[in-house]
Amino acid sequence: MARSAGIPLKKLRELLSEHAHLAPESWLGRLRARKAAANLLATRRKLAEIAADAGFANESEFEAEFVHEMRLTPAAYRALGRSTTFQIPLPKGYRPGEVLAYHARDPEGLTERSAGNQIWKALTTADGPVVLQLTLGSHLVSVQVNAERKIGHEAMAALHSDALHMLGLVNRIDQFERQHAAFVKPRRGLRLPLIPRGFDALCWAITGQQINLAFATALRRAMIGLAGAKVGHMITHPTAAALANITVPALAALRYSGSKARYLIDAAGAVANGELDIENLTLGSAVAAQEALISQRGVGIWTARYVLMRRGFADSAPVGDSALATALQRLHALAERPDAQETERLMSRFAPNRSLASMHLWTLLKEARQV
Repeated sequence: MARSAGIPLKKLRELLSEHAHLAPESWLGRLRARKAAANLLATRRKLAEIAADAGFANESEFEAEFVHEMRLTPAAYRALGRSTTFQIPLPKGYRPGEVLAYHARDPEGLTERSAGNQIWKALTTADGPVVLQLTLGSHLVSVQVNAERKIGHEAMAALHSDALHMLGLVNRIDQFERQHAAFVKPRRGLRLPLIPRGFDALCWAITGQQINLAFATALRRAMIGLAGAKVGHMITHPTAAALANITVPALAALRYSGSKARYLIDAAGAVANGELDIENLTLGSAVAAQEALISQRGVGIWTARYVLMRRGFADSAPVGDSALATALQRLHALAERPDAQETERLMSRFAPNRSLASMHLWTLLKEARQV
C-alpha cells in the first residue's frame, strides 16, 4: 500500500490513523471483509473464490478475519434473510450492563427501549419498517426481526450491521486495553454502544446540545412522535425527508428552541437533498466527515465529534462535553474542570482510541456518583 501510494510506511500509518482511525492492517482487513460480505450476498460463488477475490491468502485467513469483523461465519452471513432470526456470538468478557443502560436512557422511548436483558429498536429498511429485538445472553445475542413484510437478504444484512453497532461490536478493544491496562482494569470489557443510523445520531446530537439528558430525551421523543412512522407498538426515527418538511413553529410547540428547531430542519434538508451523505460518512475520512458536519449551521466540534464517535470512528473525543471534562478532573485530581483545550491535551494520551476512552471516563464518573 505504501509503495503504491509512493510514501513511507510510517506516513501511511499516520494518514490512516488520522483519517480512518485504524492501523493499515485493520483498515485493509475491514475493507476485505466488507467486499467479501457483498459478494456473499450477491453471488453464489464458492467461499475460496470470494476469499481470493477479496485478497485473502486462504479460506482459513478469510474466515478468521470475517468472523472478527462481522461476528458471523461467512456461511452464516450468506444465510441472512432465510429466516427472521440470527445469532451473534459475544466476545469473552463482554459487559452487557452499559449497553443495556444506554438503550434504556429514555424509559418512555418510542423508537428504542430496553428492559431486563432485551433491547427493541424500530428501524426503517428497504423492505419496510421493522422492530429489531435483541436478547442478550451470556455468550450470544439472539436477534429477532419483527416485520409485516418479508425482509430480503440485503435489508437483513443492514439490520445485522445495525445490531453490531447497537451492541458496540464494530471496533476492537484489545489494543486499547493492553496499552492502558491500569486505567481499564475496573471496567475491562467495556464497549461503546453506537447509534445504528447516521441521521438518528445527527438529530440526537443537535437535540442534546447544551441541555440535560432528561430534557433532550423528552424533546427527541416528541419529535419522533410527530414525524416518525408507526411499526407495531413503536415508531421509527423520522427520515430526513419527513423532518425537513416539519416547520419551526411545529417543533417550537414541542419545546424546541427556535434556533435548535432551525438547526434540525436545516440538517434534515441537507441530508434529504444529498448535500450531506450522513449514512456513509464512516466509509471515508474522519477529517472530511468532521468538516462536512461542521459546515452545517448549528453543528460545532462537540456535535460533529459526538456523531462520529457514536457512528463508529474510533478516535473521536467529544471535546466540550461537560461530563467528559468532569471525569478527567476526577481522574487527574485537578483543582478545576479542564477547558476544551486542556481536555484535548489530556485525551491525546488515549489516541487512537479516544472514543472508547470517552466511554470509560463517562462510566468512571457514573460509578463514582453511585458510591
